[in-house]
Amino acid sequence: MKPHAEPTLESAWIAACLHLFDQPGREQHHLVFEIMHPCAQPQQWQMGLRDGLDKFLKKNTKGEWQPVHTVAETIFPAGLYEQYGTDGVYEIYPNEVYPAIKGSHWGRYAYLLVRRLDSKGKVALDDGVPINPLRRCIDRMNRQLTQKSNNRVIYEMDFVEDLAGELQFTRMSRREPNPANGPCLSHLSMKFSSDRKLHLAAIYRSHFYAQKALGNLLGLSRLMAFVCEQTGLEPGRLLCVSTHARLEFPNYVKDLKQFKALLEKFNQERLSP
Repeated sequence: MKPHAEPTLESAWIAACLHLFDQPGREQHHLVFEIMHPCAQPQQWQMGLRDGLDKFLKKNTKGEWQPVHTVAETIFPAGLYEQYGTDGVYEIYPNEVYPAIKGSHWGRYAYLLVRRLDSKGKVALDDGVPINPLRRCIDRMNRQLTQKSNNRVIYEMDFVEDLAGELQFTRMSRREPNPANGPCLSHLSMKFSSDRKLHLAAIYRSHFYAQKALGNLLGLSRLMAFVCEQTGLEPGRLLCVSTHARLEFPNYVKDLKQFKALLEKFNQERLSP
């Protein structure tokens, strides 16, 4: 059985938001969809939607919510990668950028991709070198690709801080997640198929669709593109599982007609020839 599928990040986000509008309390458990071309070059309507959402959020949330690109950078620091290559992702972000935002409960995913903490909150080391889950994952993929192995489904990363470098999701943290705070992204699973395409599945324990989801999807697509560049694989499909999806707004936002109109406007634009 296939989940609901959409061609682009933006069309999937629009469909999910419109669906949530019709649910009691604008929320749903186990919202699942697949994006067929997550790394494709965005069309004009897609860039227009990102800009339109940024303007809506800035105007209606008193500037408290982050722009789409900023949210995406908390998943994967594409700007640093573009400027500095892999050093921007593996070294500059964790050593220079992350310390400046360390006090925040949100947006730590890009750090946890490339560092792990032990039970005392210290950076976990292996032979004196910080454990880098993303690099390990990519190195393992490259070994399997070189050896033409059938092991194409063993690349897993979680976002619990105190696993001391454990990449599998079979071990649970000694600390229960805070019901209200992050991390909301719980797990990433990467597979490559026999046609050399990389497929990514992301599991969110709690997912905020107005505030974060479009930026989250954009960040995940950039992460996919990075892994593809490092392995020579082609981008495949992106699966998103929101175990609790919410279309949430601050209490002072009373009229949601503008937001729904934004969704409907760009939904029509994407369908126009």
